[in-house]
Amino acid sequence: MEAIAVQALQGLTFGTTLFLVAAGLSIIWGLMDILNFTHGTLYALGAYIGLVVFGLTGGNFWAALVAAAVIIAGVGAALEIVALRRLFGRDPLYYFLLTFGLTFVLTEIIRFIWGDDFLGLPAPAALEGSVNLGITFPVYRLFVIAVSVLVAVSVWGVLTRTSFGLLLRAGTQNPEMVSVLGTNIQTIYTLGFALGSGLAGLAGVLVAPLTGLSPQMGVDLLLQAFIVVIIGGLGSFRGAAVASLLVGEIYAFGIRIAPSFSMLLIYAAMILVLLIKPSGLFAEGAGREV
Repeated sequence: MEAIAVQALQGLTFGTTLFLVAAGLSIIWGLMDILNFTHGTLYALGAYIGLVVFGLTGGNFWAALVAAAVIIAGVGAALEIVALRRLFGRDPLYYFLLTFGLTFVLTEIIRFIWGDDFLGLPAPAALEGSVNLGITFPVYRLFVIAVSVLVAVSVWGVLTRTSFGLLLRAGTQNPEMVSVLGTNIQTIYTLGFALGSGLAGLAGVLVAPLTGLSPQMGVDLLLQAFIVVIIGGLGSFRGAAVASLLVGEIYAFGIRIAPSFSMLLIYAAMILVLLIKPSGLFAEGAGREV
């Protein structure tokens, strides 16, 4: 039972951080109908920016966490303004090709600046060690779960309880009407893209003390985030939350039971969901629901 509880908490750690990445993908898809392939690279870039800020501030992890989220949100906004905006109204294939190409460009920039070696970002000293909850579990992993849940609830509150969230949701459902009523829909797109990118940057710093840093760290996670979005329903924030936890637990127990087949179990879960409900678990409004 102790082993099962530990694996469940491990899955919760992975699932909640995966949600931060998948939620950003889901917001961008729901708002702009774009599957943003740069998202995984922005996650990796956030981890490296956090490492730089950590060094510049004398080991202040909290400054690194906040700075990475803000800076990556700015990078995302810049990408939307400079590159994606030029393709507005065109075939979605153009967005796919552009974001796919930008992934390679950003990865090479990371490799050029920081190299290919694995780097480490230490967790705060106050969060080192383990705590006894009936089982022994690392304090930092509990912190990751708590922060991820807090961020998820906060973003949900912004999307459902604020005027910005109202405009964002209106922009997903009827962008033409939003424009007619005097709101610049391009600004809404930029802010939504920045929000999704900032969540990826935040996740990069949170996960870095657990996995280390490498230029390719976002590739595998992006694939898993896409699976989450597909299982949950394209564009569904609620679906991303449920599917992230599901994928996290499948992966954690898969590693325990059959390490060589852990990813295969995730693919099998995705296929099963698509066979039963092709548009995802929360298909209502998927693609137009934040």
